[in-house]
Amino acid sequence: MKSSSSFSNRFMVILRLVVEPIWKNWGKIKSTFKGKYPVAHHGIQRSGTNYLCVILQNADYRVLNSVDPARNNPKHKHFRWFREKEKIYMDLKYRNSVKASKVSEINSLSGYKKGTKHIVIFRSPAEWLNSIYRWGLANGWYSSMEEFNSCELQKHYMEEWNAYYLFWEKIAKNEPDLVRLISYSSLRANPLEVLLNIDDFVGVKREKPLMRVERVEKVKHSTPFSKRKEGVETLKYSESEGDLFDWRSYSS
Repeated sequence: MKSSSSFSNRFMVILRLVVEPIWKNWGKIKSTFKGKYPVAHHGIQRSGTNYLCVILQNADYRVLNSVDPARNNPKHKHFRWFREKEKIYMDLKYRNSVKASKVSEINSLSGYKKGTKHIVIFRSPAEWLNSIYRWGLANGWYSSMEEFNSCELQKHYMEEWNAYYLFWEKIAKNEPDLVRLISYSSLRANPLEVLLNIDDFVGVKREKPLMRVERVEKVKHSTPFSKRKEGVETLKYSESEGDLFDWRSYSS
């Protein structure tokens, strides 16, 4: 009898460990099953991935990686696919040994169906550096702008930003039918135009033409868009060094 009771207690503990996280995150998990048009989205943190995800979901897209797993999991929207893993500097939880050189490998490693398409969002270097500075300050990565400027953090962060997008740019050039790079500033300024372009890229055929995009005032992990934000006073990073992501070509 005692043995049976002990087994029952252990079973309940295991069941709670399995069920409780699912129950708490059911709203997020459920969102991965909504929408007619499956697509994966990507972008280094503070690049507008949450905003993109909301825009896509409101337009009936099923964003396959809308729920964040562990940061070294290929399904994470911020996953570092680039080969120079030593450039992962901002958050070491993104460190991984996974490598891929084409979309079929990315889809396979991420558990996506063959032919899954990918949308990659970016901000210009100056816009992104301002955003990541505010994020790091709020999360205790450094205590002041002086510390941020004095420890070569800008250099390290921008090297990581560049490696992240250079990887996706090369994939997009080799397989333009499967990867599309979009600018956050363009999405904010002309959401309908960008979304129609995404529809064309994904091959979406809607019963009714898309006439408007639902307004988004705030997304998770961000302050309301109307609130003024402090940024970096001096951008020290030089874009004239080495192999660089040609972000301007995708900003129109």
